[in-house]
Amino acid sequence: MQSKIELKRQIGKKPDDILDYLENLLEDDSTILNLILTIKSNFQHIKSQNMQGLLSFEDYNRSMTKIRLNILDIIDELPDKYFVAKQEAHTEIEKSAGHDTALFEVSKLIRDLSKINVAQTKLTNDYKDVKAGKQMNIQKQIINDQIIKFAEIYNIILSVSEYTLIADTFRSTADYAKAEVYYKKAIDHTDAYTDSAVAKIAAIRGYALFLYQMNRPEEGLAQFESAILEGESQQAQVLNGLTYNLIFTEEAIIKNYESAVAAYAKAKACFLNVNDLSVRRNHMIELENAWVNNIIPKHYTRP
Repeated sequence: MQSKIELKRQIGKKPDDILDYLENLLEDDSTILNLILTIKSNFQHIKSQNMQGLLSFEDYNRSMTKIRLNILDIIDELPDKYFVAKQEAHTEIEKSAGHDTALFEVSKLIRDLSKINVAQTKLTNDYKDVKAGKQMNIQKQIINDQIIKFAEIYNIILSVSEYTLIADTFRSTADYAKAEVYYKKAIDHTDAYTDSAVAKIAAIRGYALFLYQMNRPEEGLAQFESAILEGESQQAQVLNGLTYNLIFTEEAIIKNYESAVAAYAKAKACFLNVNDLSVRRNHMIELENAWVNNIIPKHYTRP
């Protein structure tokens, strides 16, 4: 016999082994055994279809997540007589085991989502790449939904960066209502142990860009301004310079040139205060390129 904790911690990697174990364990309980056999049959069918290339990435992912959640539910509902009674396996630890398994799944899904986002940035306007991009968006939507489902069921608190990643994904797949919800979650979330000022600022910038995209520039500008750090530290100079550069670009796009040029001047002042010559030069080049790319009318003098 194993404990509930030991079983739950194997679900992420060995669902087939757990199903075999439960089948043997419950051979005298026909009601639960039939449920186990049904899940096992579904699991084998999914594996077979996947090996034959009959399942898309999203269908396989969705099906496997459902299998794991079904196994977790069965383990949670089984009476204690089926498990080893270990001294440490009291109620609180039993509850945390399901949480740990779900946390493992969420961490894996977050990594998968990040990898897809990186791959998507390398796509071109070529027909094949456009088609691949659409497929990636479908994959991202499914992964996002899975992350949210696990987080809600097992009360998993995500980090600012993870909430921002989810929001960015919803924005990139045109699910704008959910994007706004998760940008706000990222900005409102506070965890002194895992979240830095950089992560919080990235969340605010993401939300600001979203607001400009939604044709809400006044709100977007207010968000950008709330991301400006006080003080004259080197970190503040770089982060504020990057924020002002974003303001410049977004204001230039909507032809609010007075505001754009003012933001450019502030970005330049920040970058010129950076002590590291290489860092300063790189950011100044990016800023100068932004001026050229945004085609500012000639009667505006570059600060």
